[in-house]
Amino acid sequence: MSYNLRDFSANYSNTTNSGSSSYNSQDKVNMEKKAKEMIGKYQNMSNDELMSTLLNEVAKQKANGTFNREQLLQMLEAIKGMLPNPSQYEQLRQVIMKL
Repeated sequence: MSYNLRDFSANYSNTTNSGSSSYNSQDKVNMEKKAKEMIGKYQNMSNDELMSTLLNEVAKQKANGTFNREQLLQMLEAIKGMLPNPSQYEQLRQVIMKL
């Protein structure tokens, strides 16, 4: 099964917006599994590859009217601890703010 940033964003935003109490433990396990798959897909990409992927996804979202800067920022906060260094977080945050 293939997942993209939009899938992760949709799942993550549903968790934060509706509260975790509306999800049962199986839903949480499934979301964690999807998140781990997403991390596995993107963890070995270079900064340039990650930036390109982010910009491509934003272009798709803007084209179909689903772009949401706040969701991207929430997703960035969720993965902040997984980034190799704080400067990468700041760089991504600055890019998102300019979108």
